[in-house]
Amino acid sequence: MVHTGPYIELEHAYHWLYSSWLPSSGEEAADQPIVEEYLNDCQSLPPIAWQTAICLPLRQEASR
Repeated sequence: MVHTGPYIELEHAYHWLYSSWLPSSGEEAADQPIVEEYLNDCQSLPPIAWQTAICLPLRQEASR
């Protein structure tokens, strides 16, 4: 998922991802760490425009 806004608000994106999306998706989280990818330059943009990709690894079908 891509979060747009200040980094301090990332906790809201994580909460939604784990409490809303994941339970209703039929997917399971893999036993791997989440990766955050910062998609733009926080030094040249205001915090409201910062974009962060939150990459949640999912279990493969065979390992479920």
